[in-house]
Amino acid sequence: MKLSDNQKRDLEFVESSFKVEPVGPHIHDNWDGKFLPSMEKALDSGNKNILWLHREETFTEQEQLDFLYDKIKKYPDKNIKIMCSTTSRFHLGIEPLVNIYQWGNTQTRSNISWLSNTTFHTLARNNFFSNNEKEIKGIISWRKNTLDRNEVYNNEVIQNEFQGIKRYANWHRNPNNEKEIDYDKINQFPTLYQLIQEYNKSYVSFVFETESNYVMNQFSEKILMAFLSKTMPILYGGRGMIQELKNMGLKVWNDEFGFDDTTPYNHNRRNDSYINCIKKYNEMSFSDIKKMYDRYRNDIENNFKIVSWFTNRGGFQ
Repeated sequence: MKLSDNQKRDLEFVESSFKVEPVGPHIHDNWDGKFLPSMEKALDSGNKNILWLHREETFTEQEQLDFLYDKIKKYPDKNIKIMCSTTSRFHLGIEPLVNIYQWGNTQTRSNISWLSNTTFHTLARNNFFSNNEKEIKGIISWRKNTLDRNEVYNNEVIQNEFQGIKRYANWHRNPNNEKEIDYDKINQFPTLYQLIQEYNKSYVSFVFETESNYVMNQFSEKILMAFLSKTMPILYGGRGMIQELKNMGLKVWNDEFGFDDTTPYNHNRRNDSYINCIKKYNEMSFSDIKKMYDRYRNDIENNFKIVSWFTNRGGFQ
């Protein structure tokens, strides 16, 4: 894998430094200005290189980062970096491409319930076919409830016209809101393993990423799974995320389908734009999609090569 000097430096740092977690949204809640004991212990230890790990999440408020920065300034003898699941660059942050490393051995709930008592190694290499034959034009499979997903999914371009697999669990955002009556839906939605097999057979995937914020863009297993299954993802993510992925060497197919994420964040405008992407997809025949896929096969393979290199190498205990 060809990495820039900065990416090589950060990868070496991630693999050799002293790791501390959690570092996240609650770093200073109810602590009267003090860090969690594990953080305090790391700062007062003899470890010079410290990785503050907010695994698979991002910082949603600038004050959270400012709180970290103020603490770091008091330890000028320490070399401290921050890792979270973002495509965005920020002060003391790990290079975005290297952030994929943290997803290497991720265990995720095997079904859509927050209370699932089984987990699944989501991005394990044997989940994804190396030479998978595609037979499904496209897939929309969204789990968690958001207002934007509601608006997009309920549009007629999906409800009446979509060609491929479509489903939306509209699942609770808060585990405490799950009710016994909801459990009937669990068997109506595929397990994560079954979902990956559907992705393996699909040409296009419509990926509705975890909601981003104004501090940084978040990526999750959703887009990584789309890359590893060698689909052509069309991404609904944070503002500027498409360009950030390009900077990482990864391609999504938003440009080809007309979705621009650089305009000021306006939910109605973005939803309409994404709906128009799906409309354009609907207007293309199965043969058209297959020809597009063949035309971009090198980009698809490159996405797989980059992401699999990090997920196969990476992960934390």
